[in-house]
Amino acid sequence: SSVSAILLKEQGYDVIGMTLELFGGTCCNTDAIVGAKQICNSIGIPHITYNLKEEFQCKVINNFIDEYSNQRTPNPCIECNKYMKFGAMYEKAKELGCDYIATGHYARMIDNKLYKAVDLNKDQTYFLAQLTNKQLENVLFPIGELTKPEVRKIAEKYDLITAKKKDSTGICFIGERHFREFLENYLPNTPGDIVNIDSNKIVGKHIGLMYYTIGQRRGLDIGGTKERLFVVGKNLDRNILYVAEGENNKYLYSTSCIIDTLNLNDELPNTCYAKF
Repeated sequence: SSVSAILLKEQGYDVIGMTLELFGGTCCNTDAIVGAKQICNSIGIPHITYNLKEEFQCKVINNFIDEYSNQRTPNPCIECNKYMKFGAMYEKAKELGCDYIATGHYARMIDNKLYKAVDLNKDQTYFLAQLTNKQLENVLFPIGELTKPEVRKIAEKYDLITAKKKDSTGICFIGERHFREFLENYLPNTPGDIVNIDSNKIVGKHIGLMYYTIGQRRGLDIGGTKERLFVVGKNLDRNILYVAEGENNKYLYSTSCIIDTLNLNDELPNTCYAKF
């Protein structure tokens, strides 16, 4: 986002830096806000903070907990983009008289349509999948045509504190290491059996179904098998976690899926691609 601001200023835009106060964690804590102000000062643009903690709790955190309570694995970034960055922040930008909002997403707008970024290793259109054409009308993605190394070079050229900052991982409002503790604050933890789906034998104990994702292979704490074990299913009524042995196991593969909340910004093409 700091490089996006620089590129826009070079192109002659009047740029305002905005940091959203959402929850805490690693993305919008005090250090992040101070860092953003420092960057804006060095670029020579004004900076404001916008408190959306209440809205974030309602639209993002509550949905996050609801999905886990139903044993699904949510992606909170999709909800955050839909309701916070390209929702509430967009409305705030209009109040400030801005013509556009711009972010540091690796994505592109071409002929008023959302396209993947040039750098496919960093493409973030997946996280923008629920935005409507209306929300995308006045949006700029300045780094969408650049690769990550090119973006870092620009940051180094301007001596930004973000130039050598490592890429963030994990869920921004939780951090990288506190996922289990976060969920325990909201949902009861009920341990149960881990069952091999082929043999129907109990092979271990799980710490609570909500902590496991279909396809997961790490963190099962089960030894003594010839091949790696993978999570392949859950039985909510009996509190059972099913696993299968070997990466070629038939239970790890499928030829179809059921989808919902489909967001079509254009006519459905003959060929579609899915990203998990």
